[in-house]
Amino acid sequence: MASSVEMSPPIEVGMSQGPIGTLLALTIMVLSGCAETYEPPGGDYKKVSALVRFPDFYPGLGTLYVQPKTLPVGPFRAYDRDGKLVSSIYMVPM
Repeated sequence: MASSVEMSPPIEVGMSQGPIGTLLALTIMVLSGCAETYEPPGGDYKKVSALVRFPDFYPGLGTLYVQPKTLPVGPFRAYDRDGKLVSSIYMVPM
């Protein structure tokens, strides 16, 4: 008497799947400073509107924070109205 055994299809594991991929992604985020995604940012970042004549919230950019010693180039960290980090901006004088 022959028994039939059903085999499930192979599971593909990519970088975004599994605990190793998740750990790798989190490590990269922490090392790149992206894990801190809500305002105000830590460290010596200051609100741009407190340093120069600039609105607290600028449409298209958001609320900007910068380390004063890096002015005028940046990086400027831009946060939306909910306080989430949406971009990093560099302003290179020409």
